[in-house]
Amino acid sequence: MVKTRAQNGVIKPPAYSLNDEDSEGDNDEYDYEPEPSDEEIGRKSLKRKSRNTNATPKAKRQKTATSPSKSKAANKGTAPKGGRRRKTLSLLPTMPLDVLHEIFSHLSPKDLINLSRTSPAFEKTMSDPANSSIWIVARKVYDAPDPAKGFTEAEWGELLFDNTCESCGTKNVQEVDWNILKRLCSSCKLSHLLGAKDRAFKRTFAGYPPEIFNFLPNTNLRPWTQDTYDPEYHLRKMYWTPDMKEIFLEWKKRRLAAQSSPEAEKAFFAWKNERMAIVRANTAMVDTYKEWYENYAKGKDEEKYEGTKRRLEAAKQRLLKEGFSQIDIDNAIFTFTDGIRTGTPNITNAAWTRIRPKLVPDVVMQQNIRHAREKNPIILQRMAVLRELYDQHLAQRRPSERYLCPPVEFLRPLDDVVALLEAEANVTITAESFAPVLRKVDDYIETYQSGKKKVMVESIPSYLRPANPEDALNLARHQEANPSPGPWTFTVDEEMIVDELTPVPHKGSKKLQWLDLERAQKDLEHIAARPHPYNSHANDAVRAYILKRLEDTADGRDFVHVSNDLKSNGSWASASYGVYFEGTNLLLKIDGTDDKEDPEAILFSAHYDSVSTAPGATDDGMGVTTLLQLAEYFASNRMRRTAIFNINNGEEDWLNGAHAFWQHPWSNITTTFVNLEGAAAGGRPMLFRSTSLEPIQAYYTVPHRLRVRNPHGNVLSSDAFARGVIRSGTDYSVYAGIDRHGPDFKPGSEVKMEGLDIAFYKGRSRYHTKWDSSAYTEGGERSLWAMIEVARGVGVGMLNEEPDHLPTRSAVYFDLFKSTLISFRLRSLLTFNVVALVAGPIILVLIWLMATVIGEPDHEHDAPPPVPPKQTNSPSPPAGESSSAARPPARRFGTADDTADNVNSIWSKVKKVLIILWQQSSFWIALFLTVVVQALYVWGYVALNPFTVYTRPYTVLLSAFCLAYLTIVSTLKLAFPSSPVKQATITREREKTTLLLHVYLLTWIFLLVSTILIAKTKIGGTYFVTVWYVGVWGAGVVGVVQNFFGSRQSPPSSSKGKKRATNGGDLEDHSERTPLLREQHTNGSARSHKKEKEVDEGGEIGWWIVQVLLSVPPFLVLIGQVAMLLLDSMSQTLTDGSSAVTVYVAISVLAVLLVLPIAPFSPKLHQGVTFLSLATLIGATIYLWLVFPFTHDDPFKVFFQQQIKLDPNTVFLNSANANATAVASPAKITTQLTGSPVYIKSVLPYLPSSRNKEINCTQDLVRAGLKTCEWESGPQLTPSPGGKDPWDWWPGATTTTTQSSPALDNSPSWFKAEVTSTSWASAKITIQGRNTRNCRIYFDSPADSGVKVIRYIVEGGSKGMQPGYPVDQKTGLKELRLWSREWEKKWVVDIDWEPTKLGDTDEDDGKLSGRIACEWVEYESAMVDNGSVREDARPKIPALEEVLAFLPEWAVVTKAADGLVEAWVPFST
Repeated sequence: MVKTRAQNGVIKPPAYSLNDEDSEGDNDEYDYEPEPSDEEIGRKSLKRKSRNTNATPKAKRQKTATSPSKSKAANKGTAPKGGRRRKTLSLLPTMPLDVLHEIFSHLSPKDLINLSRTSPAFEKTMSDPANSSIWIVARKVYDAPDPAKGFTEAEWGELLFDNTCESCGTKNVQEVDWNILKRLCSSCKLSHLLGAKDRAFKRTFAGYPPEIFNFLPNTNLRPWTQDTYDPEYHLRKMYWTPDMKEIFLEWKKRRLAAQSSPEAEKAFFAWKNERMAIVRANTAMVDTYKEWYENYAKGKDEEKYEGTKRRLEAAKQRLLKEGFSQIDIDNAIFTFTDGIRTGTPNITNAAWTRIRPKLVPDVVMQQNIRHAREKNPIILQRMAVLRELYDQHLAQRRPSERYLCPPVEFLRPLDDVVALLEAEANVTITAESFAPVLRKVDDYIETYQSGKKKVMVESIPSYLRPANPEDALNLARHQEANPSPGPWTFTVDEEMIVDELTPVPHKGSKKLQWLDLERAQKDLEHIAARPHPYNSHANDAVRAYILKRLEDTADGRDFVHVSNDLKSNGSWASASYGVYFEGTNLLLKIDGTDDKEDPEAILFSAHYDSVSTAPGATDDGMGVTTLLQLAEYFASNRMRRTAIFNINNGEEDWLNGAHAFWQHPWSNITTTFVNLEGAAAGGRPMLFRSTSLEPIQAYYTVPHRLRVRNPHGNVLSSDAFARGVIRSGTDYSVYAGIDRHGPDFKPGSEVKMEGLDIAFYKGRSRYHTKWDSSAYTEGGERSLWAMIEVARGVGVGMLNEEPDHLPTRSAVYFDLFKSTLISFRLRSLLTFNVVALVAGPIILVLIWLMATVIGEPDHEHDAPPPVPPKQTNSPSPPAGESSSAARPPARRFGTADDTADNVNSIWSKVKKVLIILWQQSSFWIALFLTVVVQALYVWGYVALNPFTVYTRPYTVLLSAFCLAYLTIVSTLKLAFPSSPVKQATITREREKTTLLLHVYLLTWIFLLVSTILIAKTKIGGTYFVTVWYVGVWGAGVVGVVQNFFGSRQSPPSSSKGKKRATNGGDLEDHSERTPLLREQHTNGSARSHKKEKEVDEGGEIGWWIVQVLLSVPPFLVLIGQVAMLLLDSMSQTLTDGSSAVTVYVAISVLAVLLVLPIAPFSPKLHQGVTFLSLATLIGATIYLWLVFPFTHDDPFKVFFQQQIKLDPNTVFLNSANANATAVASPAKITTQLTGSPVYIKSVLPYLPSSRNKEINCTQDLVRAGLKTCEWESGPQLTPSPGGKDPWDWWPGATTTTTQSSPALDNSPSWFKAEVTSTSWASAKITIQGRNTRNCRIYFDSPADSGVKVIRYIVEGGSKGMQPGYPVDQKTGLKELRLWSREWEKKWVVDIDWEPTKLGDTDEDDGKLSGRIACEWVEYESAMVDNGSVREDARPKIPALEEVLAFLPEWAVVTKAADGLVEAWVPFST
């Protein structure tokens, strides 16, 4: 079609000036409306009346001539004051209609709509049905459908092509509700759409007949129902209230008229049928309208994008004319650049004047980068020499001193260094050239440290500042690390069990092919140079560095693609809070060699942000560094499948970067992921979690030379995460989708992606603290190499493996001695357990019966041999006399002596039964006593020194093990005492078999519980119970078989004993030579008996060895590894709020499990082991109960935050929350420290600001088990947000101060906010913070406010909630977190809520209330500053600087929340 000059960009549409300076706008849409008129024009519809009553302000409307004189003056072009002659369209209506029709037929529908609003005359002309041909021609250009029933061409054109709300006139309404054929904003929908389930429905439509609802269409779309929990929301019927009232009046009028005559009654019925026919016809066309509008909107977007590209090219041409190079321009500006993103395709001179200042700085910056890059190789080479010399110099200092030294970049601005670095290229610079600099380096370091000391000392309040500044700093450093446990407290170094890491391969090793560990170490040092949370400028610097590294990897490789993602925005919610996040992820894609249309890519993920109190070396600098190395490795050595690297931002603020990844197009082709994380301070990386068995197979499918040499992992950690035992989170949860919720998600559903979670876990006490730096990482370079080796091995295995598309199979996995990773299906373990539970006892009983039947011997040998007579001093009978003379006379049956023997015989039988019962129950009594004693032991630790396990977990385990050993072994030795009888060996074997069978019964019970847990909750961490059960069962079988063979071999031995007894009886008839012969016989018999005993015991020892090997080592190996894992991971979680009872109970359970396997063999253990255990128990317990639990290497962790309560009059300028007549009051600033209640009060006296202050300590609401202590910070510790006030746009905002508001003179403005009610159940909240990109809205609980928040929309964000993460409609939101990639962004948030209690009026239904807050994390000692930031513009947190300077050596600080400083103000609607 022919385009007008307005469409070609030559002139603006009618009703605007044609001046050059006004001819460029930032929007493609023309926003203006006509003057409101008292005369009704055209059809008198509710839509037209609504528009007229909500028209745009007069300042945006074009006035038309109302008199001939004015028209004439305008025609002559009378110039207004101070400007050019303004042209008007006042004479256009005087032109002939055929000429006008010819002109109008070439206009687009949007132009026709704008033209109709320039004057009443045009509106009357354009809405006249006689001129509908104009609208038809314009509509046909876009293939738009014919008008719906009841619409004129003009009305239909406005519905299709306008962007204004029909009810209130709100601009930029893009959606049309095709069910009711209306274009409405969210507020109008909330206000005027009512359904049968709404509380106001019956009140609004009281007295309406049911048939009236058939005369108007209905819809099911209302803002909160798009993500509702009600699965039948699509069946709701909601009606437009104004139309309903209008149709009701029409129905009422016609019904009254129908009572007057039959003709009127027929007309009434005809009208009703007509209305229903219109509704049916329009409803049938809804899908057609929707399909067309989607195609139309898509075409508009494409057209807009093409216009943006034309605007970009026009801007580039202008920059080229100014002398900038093409490469600098291409690297600086893009279609999404501010100034290019919006506006018309053509850039006029006026527009260029406005957008040039936004573009030129970026081009100049790229120009400088290019120049520096061209010159950089020589400077970098020389800087590397200086860095190496500087590192060698620092290596001579102690680690605690090196931490206080500046980085080598501190020397860069020095004149001597600049002269050497920037010398001409032909000048040779060597290490000797820097000798003069090195001689002065100590002076430079001292100057740097003096400046830092001065800043710290100045942060101390003047009334607390000591006379000697050195005393202030030495106070904390040299304080005795012994608070208030008691005068008997002492510190002793403890031996540590060290898990040696794999040595780093030497240079030139094949294992380092395509890897550069030196570069990796430099990357880590750069990334972890300082804290860099999302809400900091240091984060931007780290991001720029990583982006440059990725671009270098992709340079010259057409199969490597870099995505600088600055578009992914999204909203998602958990069970209690909602998030709006603007992502800044960096992505790299390396195409695989397999040429597939739908590649199934592997995702490698790590996050580059850190917390505000830690440089983030392990969390997650090592992960990012590993991905940079893998990117270079896979780019140099392409794999079969595509690899995607997501180096995301915002993980520390609860996994926001991973959520943003799902908004990126590359997320559609990923099927498996590997997430690298750090939850501690280094050591050996561990396979934390796995979604299923399939990803673990990558450990085995990798080629042997690349296989992970020391795999480490255990399914117990996955079970702990799944059960909530570990209160932490990683991006694994988002990638796998296990944290999804809502009506469409069921627990146990298929994961979104299969994958692995690999992380560090040792050294939790340094996690999220200043000690999480590259210099203090546990393992150092070895730890970094361990992470790279694991990630490379797993990555190669996944990228070269063909996807099998098998259903998800839960896995059990664990390593053996960190040399082999064992994995199998959880279902296989369940099947084996069920079979073992049933078949194990049956087989054991059958073997016992068989041994009993086949091996039934003569029971004579069961009787104990006769006890040798006691030796007496009575003389022997004379020679020749029979020994029978000395015998007592024979007793007759029934005499008194015989009666006494019978009584003794009965008691002996009872005693024998009691002994049997005691022995059979001794194992269970020992187990019960052990549980009781261990419970008392746990109570002793918790009561006397609960944190002793923090630094000495293995000593605690040793003491618990000794206690369990003493309890079990002592009880069993009482039940089975040693015997001097010769056949005690056989008896001991039977006792051992008896104990084994009791242990077998215990393992059977454990296996039953384990099987139930596997079946019900899919816990695979009980695999060691299965191994223990099988080992004890095998030992029991061996014991039964041993008894069988023992019974078969015992008769000969018994006959020998009987023979010896007979010979002994013959000796009673002795002669002269009897004593001599008797002695010889006795000696010979002793030697023979000793030989027989050695043979018997040698055979029994063989059985013992087999039983010990079956039941003890396999279980102890597995449970020992579990114990090491739990001790390393759980012992230092107490300062995070974990329960000490849980930790000590876990240690006690492990100790008992370590002792139980040796219980059947304990009676044979030497008595010395018992005494050794007792001595160890006493010594270790006394030591652990008295020792101070914290050290410099394992410090006590405290959580810091500073709260600022602002006066609403300084925040709300034009709101009901502010009082215009009130004098602003000073902000209330408090410092909060959170920690264990046992030691937090011991830390507070070290801080000068807390002395002589009222300190209020309460239970922490976030971390159970911790206390938060709060006190007023004082004016000397007042923080500053930095930057400058960004709210010149704010109505009524002013930075001037008056004497009536002295509180504002010395305190900066933190943020501005506005709360506006848009309906009875919705509000609009506007927030803008100073020098921040993170704000929050806290909502009061429904019990307090009477409402629950069920929906939120952030202006400019993506539509709807991320699938799987809706707002909980039952409980509502408690908090909304807002994150922006832009600094000082103005957030506009629409909030919808529902009342939780009903009243007589809307006011009684409750109102929205809560707090609005913004967060800050930057402080002087950690910020990025090269001297370019003014002193008054620097962010400062003096209270944190005080904590860093004055905490004792055994304590360290970390963040309590996302913001180190939170400024807030209450609000209500």
